[in-house]
Amino acid sequence: LGVAQPFTGPLGSFGTDFGKAIDLAVEQMNAQLTAAGSNIQFEVASADTEGTPDGAAKAVQTVVQSSGAQVVVGPLTTAEVLGAKQYADENDIVIVAPASSGVAGAIAGDNIFRLMNPPDTFGGAAFLKIAAALG
Repeated sequence: LGVAQPFTGPLGSFGTDFGKAIDLAVEQMNAQLTAAGSNIQFEVASADTEGTPDGAAKAVQTVVQSSGAQVVVGPLTTAEVLGAKQYADENDIVIVAPASSGVAGAIAGDNIFRLMNPPDTFGGAAFLKIAAALG
């Protein structure tokens, strides 16, 4: 399992926390697989996106080439996801983007799964309605 998160830079604390959560999830999943008698175990290969589109492209490429990962959790932001998109598309890599909500990243039919829903345009409209209702 590849992980491409911003471990350094202005988003470093978010990436570090996401990385810890992914490590815990993989540890628990491996324990359940072992308890079920399976020989399958998952390993995590991580790389730092530095919070930039270019860094994200390099990080996704690094984890895929170093580990053979076909699924990468991250990058975090829409800008980072768009930076990694071309490499992911060309190499049929699945990206699970935990916080990408920008409309520019909502492209039908690609291999990027965005967990942040709804996109920013709907979120903005909802906040305007809430603000108006609260005065």
